[in-house]
Amino acid sequence: MGETKRRRKRGLPPGEAEALAADLKRRLVELANVNDAAMDGTMGSVLEIIADNEVVYGVWQDPTEPDGVGTLIIKGANFVHEIAASGKTQECRLTAIKCIAAEQAEALRLHVNTDLTH
Repeated sequence: MGETKRRRKRGLPPGEAEALAADLKRRLVELANVNDAAMDGTMGSVLEIIADNEVVYGVWQDPTEPDGVGTLIIKGANFVHEIAASGKTQECRLTAIKCIAAEQAEALRLHVNTDLTH
């Protein structure tokens, strides 16, 4: 049995999944801050960022989360699930966009998933 399959069967050591999730959120916030500087106040810049990436997260301040940050995959959820199910690593273009709240991220997710250009 390969090392990847063994690891998947055993799961991650205690605390490692939480550490990975915290690191991902930190990086998503950094990406959202960089993208925020490129926003021009129109949907055009938002849609351009989404079109240029395979996976896009929405991030927002959320006082109900232990770390104060909420996240939602706006684009690429199926892609992320396929990678996770394969048990292999895969490179992809990933970014994040600042949202006001979960509702805005969800509205953007719905828009992207009904807009065939994305």
